[in-house]
Amino acid sequence: RVANLGIKLPYYRHAGGLYIKQIDGPAVARMFEELADAASRSNSWFDPSDAGRFHAFHDALSGWLETARNRAAELMRRAEARRSTTPPPPVRRPANPQARSTPTPSARQPAEQAPCPAAAEPRRPTPLPSPVIEPVRMDWIRNTYGAGTLQALSAAFLTKPLVILRGDPGVGKSHLAVRLLDDEPRHRTCVVAVGATWRGREDLLGYVNPVSNAFSATPFTRFLVAAERAWAQGDRRPRLVVFEEFNISQPEHWLADLLVVTQFDAEVDRRIELGGTGNAELGGVTSVCLTPAVHFLATINTDHTTRPLSPRVLDRSAIVSLTLDPREALAAAEVELSEDLLGAISRLHSHLQRKGASFSVRAALSLRACLAARESLGLDAWGALDLVLEQEVLSKVRLLARDPIDEELLEQLDDWSQDEGSSLTRCSVLIEGWKERLATGQDVIQA
Repeated sequence: RVANLGIKLPYYRHAGGLYIKQIDGPAVARMFEELADAASRSNSWFDPSDAGRFHAFHDALSGWLETARNRAAELMRRAEARRSTTPPPPVRRPANPQARSTPTPSARQPAEQAPCPAAAEPRRPTPLPSPVIEPVRMDWIRNTYGAGTLQALSAAFLTKPLVILRGDPGVGKSHLAVRLLDDEPRHRTCVVAVGATWRGREDLLGYVNPVSNAFSATPFTRFLVAAERAWAQGDRRPRLVVFEEFNISQPEHWLADLLVVTQFDAEVDRRIELGGTGNAELGGVTSVCLTPAVHFLATINTDHTTRPLSPRVLDRSAIVSLTLDPREALAAAEVELSEDLLGAISRLHSHLQRKGASFSVRAALSLRACLAARESLGLDAWGALDLVLEQEVLSKVRLLARDPIDEELLEQLDDWSQDEGSSLTRCSVLIEGWKERLATGQDVIQA
C-alpha cells in the first residue's frame, strides 16, 4: 500500500539474518510523516479500521524508536562488560598446514611393535611465537571493524603465511594493517610499497653489486635480518611485513623466494640465499632465515590498474574482505553528526557502494578537518559535507551513456539530491550535469 502512494521506503541493511534488518530511525519517522500527510488528504482506506490502527501506530512511533535506541545502547554496554580481556593462548602458525606428515598406507601392519629404547633426554619443545594480533589491539579492531573481522584475521594468521586485505579504496586497509601490533615506533613493522615495475627478487630483497660483488640490501631484507637476530636472542614478539598495493604488479614474479620458503617448518628450509660476498653493514651475512615470528599481510584493490592474483598466490594466502558502514567510518574518525546528516550519507552510500564510491575512512577524516575549520571556511556542517561528498565520493563515479544500470543509478541519485541532498548544493549541481551528459549520449568520467 505504501508503494502505491509513491512514498520512498527507508534504507535498511540485513543484520544477523534474512528477517532481521537494521533500519535508519529518522528515515522511518520521515516516511510515517509523509504517510500521515497522505492519509489526511484521502479517506480511501482498504478497511475503515486501518485508519485507527495507523494513527495509533504513528502516535506511538517516536516513543518506540527511543525505546529501541535505549535498549540497543544497553545491549552494547552488557556485551562490552562480558568481553574477556584475557589474551588467547599462543598458537604456532604452521608455514604450510597442508604439508603435515600423513601415515603411508601399507598392505599389512605388524601385530606387535618392538619395544622402544629408553630416551636419554626428553626433547625440548620448539619455542612458539606470540599471537600476531596483540591483545591491546583486539578491542579496537572489534569495536571499529566488528567481531567478524577480528575472528577472520585471527584465523587467517593461524592458517596461512600470507593474509590479504581486500576492500574499496579508503575503507581503512592500511589503517588497520599498521595497527595490528602494539608498535607505535614501527620497530616490528615493515611497510613495503610495491612498485608497478617490479619484475624480480632484486626489487624486494636487493641485488649483488657487479663491481664489488657485495650484496646491496633493501629495507625489507634488513628487517628480516633484524628479526632473525631478535629470535635468536629469545624475542618471541610478532613482526609484521605489510605489502601496500600488493597486486599493482604480478606478485609471483618478485615474491617467489618467500612463496617457496613459507611452505616449510624446518629452519634449514626457511633460509633465503642473498648472493655475493654478503653485506658489510649487516655483518657480512649471505643468507637470512624467515623466523616463525615474521608474518606477511598485503592490501589489494580491485580495479583496472591492478593485476589478478594467480592460483599459486591464492593457494598460499587467506583473503579477508574489509567493509565499513558510513557510521563506522565516522566513528573511526571520531566525527559526530546529526541524524539528518547521517541519513544523507547513509542513503548516498547505499546507492554508490556497487560503484566502489563508498563513504570511506579517508572521507570521514576529511570531513573532520573541514568541520574543525568551518568558521575560517565560512561553512556550516551541511556545507562541509557538501564539499567532501563532491570532492571525494561523487568524484569516483563513472557512468556510461545508454547503460540501463547506470541510468537507473542516476535516477536514484537524482531522487537523493532532491530529498536528503536538497541542502547539498554542490552535489545537486554535479548530478544535474551528469543527467545532461547522459541525455546527449556522453559518458560521465570524473578524472
